[in-house]
Amino acid sequence: MSLAPEITDKLSQEGIFFQRWCAEKIKSRGWGILDIEFPFTYPRSSDYSIGKAGVLDIYAFTKHSDSDMMICALVECKKAHPEFKTWIFFNKQTANNLGFIQIHEGQSEVQFCKPYFPSTTPLLTYDAREVQTNKVKISHGKNEDNRIQYGSYQISHAVVGIIEDMLRMRSLGLRKYSVAIQLIFPVIITTAELYVCQYSPSDVNELGDLKHKDEMYTKVEWLLYEYPLPDYLKLPHPDLADRKRQIIVVNSRYIDKIFDELKGVIIPSG
Repeated sequence: MSLAPEITDKLSQEGIFFQRWCAEKIKSRGWGILDIEFPFTYPRSSDYSIGKAGVLDIYAFTKHSDSDMMICALVECKKAHPEFKTWIFFNKQTANNLGFIQIHEGQSEVQFCKPYFPSTTPLLTYDAREVQTNKVKISHGKNEDNRIQYGSYQISHAVVGIIEDMLRMRSLGLRKYSVAIQLIFPVIITTAELYVCQYSPSDVNELGDLKHKDEMYTKVEWLLYEYPLPDYLKLPHPDLADRKRQIIVVNSRYIDKIFDELKGVIIPSG
């Protein structure tokens, strides 16, 4: 007796198969996979409270193409909802984040840097919505952002939990690193189509409605998203305010391209 095909169809709606496919694609680009479903806890448990546990979809790593720096990708995989297959982000001209996180050997605090990508300059965005679309229109009142926001929260929780654990074990002398610098990229991989909406205040009327122009929407392979951090997910830094986490969001068709880009990022001097 075999199970009905409907069961396979139901299972295919879950994200577990997409997660495994993403891991294999990343591995095929010369990256190592430290773990799938990597567990962490932040804040940590104490004698008086139970910590907040989480699980990261994929923890990947590779050596930088031109140096001894280690590149780490902390990855969340989001299969788009069947009715919300378009993610629209809103363009931002000026970055209001510290960049990506660096951990230097011999230092007990994180550093930040804004690397250049070898082949492209990604668009920077500050807000996003999932939209329900069909061939004719975007259905009014059907917009959501839960999958984007939840994915951003998950990856930000993983970043602070994993980095806090790295720094704690280093301070206790429990782990030695063979590389001088680690550069950490939070990444969300999705099956959703990605668009960036570029508009000006003059495109909005007195009711707050956006006037449609075809040219205001740009379809992209990947982008940078500034996710505003709750206070308990901010990394401590003596001089700078860690208010927003810069996250790479990429359509799953371009995994090869983005993970090749990450291996060769250019770090500005100074």
